[in-house]
Amino acid sequence: AAVQEWVCSKIAQDAPELIVKKFPFIHRQCDALLISISEEGMWLGAEERMVEKRVREEYGGGRRRFTIQDRHRFVDSESARSFFSTSEEQAMICHFLLTVQLSEKETCDGVTISPGVSFVSALSVKNLISQVFPLHSKPELASLRRTWVKGSIKMFRQPSSAIRDYFGQRIAFYFTWLQHYTMALVAPALVGLVLYAMLYQTANTPEEAKYECIVAGVLSLFNVVWSTIFLEMWKRRSSEIAFDWGVFYSKTSSSQINPHFHSTLGPSPITGNMELQPLSFMAQAMRYCITVPIVLLALCSSIGAMLAMYYIRDYIELNYTKDSYIAVLPQVLLSVVVMGLSIGFRRLANILTMYENHRLKEDSHSALVLKLIVFQFINSYLTLFYIAFWRQDLDELKMQLAAFLVTRQLFSIARESILPFAKQYTKKIYLVEKSRKARGVSEKEVDSRVTGGVGVDAGTGDGGVGGGEAALQLSAPEMESVMGHYTDIDDYMEMWIQFGYVVLFSGAFPLAGFLALVNNTLELRTDSFKLCFSMQRPFAEEANSIGVWQTAFEALGYVAVAVNCAVLLVFGRFDQWLSSVNFIQMMIILVVVEHLIFGLKASIMVAIPDVPGWIKTQLERTHHLQQQALLVRKTCLTCS
Repeated sequence: AAVQEWVCSKIAQDAPELIVKKFPFIHRQCDALLISISEEGMWLGAEERMVEKRVREEYGGGRRRFTIQDRHRFVDSESARSFFSTSEEQAMICHFLLTVQLSEKETCDGVTISPGVSFVSALSVKNLISQVFPLHSKPELASLRRTWVKGSIKMFRQPSSAIRDYFGQRIAFYFTWLQHYTMALVAPALVGLVLYAMLYQTANTPEEAKYECIVAGVLSLFNVVWSTIFLEMWKRRSSEIAFDWGVFYSKTSSSQINPHFHSTLGPSPITGNMELQPLSFMAQAMRYCITVPIVLLALCSSIGAMLAMYYIRDYIELNYTKDSYIAVLPQVLLSVVVMGLSIGFRRLANILTMYENHRLKEDSHSALVLKLIVFQFINSYLTLFYIAFWRQDLDELKMQLAAFLVTRQLFSIARESILPFAKQYTKKIYLVEKSRKARGVSEKEVDSRVTGGVGVDAGTGDGGVGGGEAALQLSAPEMESVMGHYTDIDDYMEMWIQFGYVVLFSGAFPLAGFLALVNNTLELRTDSFKLCFSMQRPFAEEANSIGVWQTAFEALGYVAVAVNCAVLLVFGRFDQWLSSVNFIQMMIILVVVEHLIFGLKASIMVAIPDVPGWIKTQLERTHHLQQQALLVRKTCLTCS
């Protein structure tokens, strides 16, 4: 109670724009604070966060940063509730909560909070606040469930604007990118199916080796060119989306302080206010001296697991025939081990990144992504490199790549949809059972109530609360508090690994693109289901691109050039129709081809500009018109 009063008094003092109401979680035996924002606070928050909104045509049109003084110049600015989306509203609440800070060191319930840090974030780190999350909006969530999750997706299209208005720009960018990627996979899927049919027709014939060489060469070159065009077209599409959403120049999210950052207090060189100082170079380097060896040890563990699986594989080959179903067990087992190591390292990477103590939230996010990319590159691709370039077994490479793609697809569906939904259902049943015991309701009556609508009634739209919980008076906020927390890192990482399977080794396995397309068609559904049925509503974050993941995908595109040339060198069978060329000469030829392909990639990148010309023209026109409108206003003020 003392901590709750402390929090309420500090919010009332430092953020009067927020409205705080106490809300008891009866069955969890704790209290919650429901925080909303006044209309005056929304106008002020939009100005402080430099939100860009559409300007009326008579004032130059386009978009510009919102100011209270010029509120009348913006479209639909009569009411704050209709002017701002719910995601913008909760982002403003988060903004004001982060501004609540102590002016001096204070202690409550034996916990000391230092000045210069976010008060709410500090209490969360010290576990005095168990969690902070936005509540779902009943009508908007019901609409998303009906049109997005249960509705038909025409040509994989996502309701990007509705996702942005409800979940924020960062998540909307992910689903828009996933749509773009899925539609782009149609090309390698079709080409792969045609080439696979060609190989099937020539199987066990004298022409088989020649056609395998042709298919590998064509598909390798096609995938390298396709991946370059896909990534460049996405950057172009990303610019269009950022411009349309008014975040083309946005840099707000990159300056947010990491809530887990801790350091000494000192005056800011810019404002002079007391704030946490960045770590010195030596202090940061000492932390890296601990985290980097641990990451290397994890990589060694992954390599050791792969070698152990191949020891088991050799044992099975010696004792069982290839026709036995046990012969495929090593590939499936290795896929499961790889995914298990991925989950374990994901948790380890979180701990190591928190220990590195990054000051900015975006720096912490980039450091976490870098660790995951390095580990996943070894964990997910090392086996395929080993098979392709050490064992040089094309049939085994095809089987292992197919096993990775299929098992990851099944595992993804279970982990992202079934498991979170089951965990949420179990927690709800636990709360209902506590309610039953507290109220003296019989188990038979509870079962009849709960079976009627726990978590799957799209009509409720209140975070999954159905008729059973309502009958036992379990509130929507209390039910949402047991839901999982969403992060887009796992979704991006899954697509990054899949993208590598397609562009690195599909020259040896033409069906890789088709299997990826099937997986992504399901992924569009499972990810939307997960967000709308099984997860808490995440805080809306501002973004103008997919961030560091763009660099990660581009790096994989460059690696693909070298890998595909190496695959051609090993499995090309050029000796079948280039008998006069020896291995060394063939390697020199492929190195020259590799450099030519790099040049082709560079040419494509230059030919497809990141920002369309019409956006540059529109930005210049909007700036000109707004300057003219401002000049007229200044002239009128001078005359008066």
